[in-house]
Amino acid sequence: MDWAEATLTDLVSRAAARAPEAVAVRCATRELTYRRLCSSAASLAARVDAAPDDVVAVIVPDPVTRLVAQLAALRAGAAYLVIDPDDPAERIAGLLA
Repeated sequence: MDWAEATLTDLVSRAAARAPEAVAVRCATRELTYRRLCSSAASLAARVDAAPDDVVAVIVPDPVTRLVAQLAALRAGAAYLVIDPDDPAERIAGLLA
């Protein structure tokens, strides 16, 4: 793999291939292995109706789930916009407009 051309999803997939049971994400008491991170992101990416050049809004309070959603958007070829679910409704509406 040419590191200069590698995407984040390429790098995560490569790490998963090397050490699938290694911890990829740890937040408080929650952990995901590379295998679980990749499978969760792939599953969500298959369900997201996004295409290259789309922007996917990620409004998820849990940081681990948020990371899965971000990787899913990237796997779908889209960009993502993280929105804090605690933001005022007007701000969220403006970001989604």
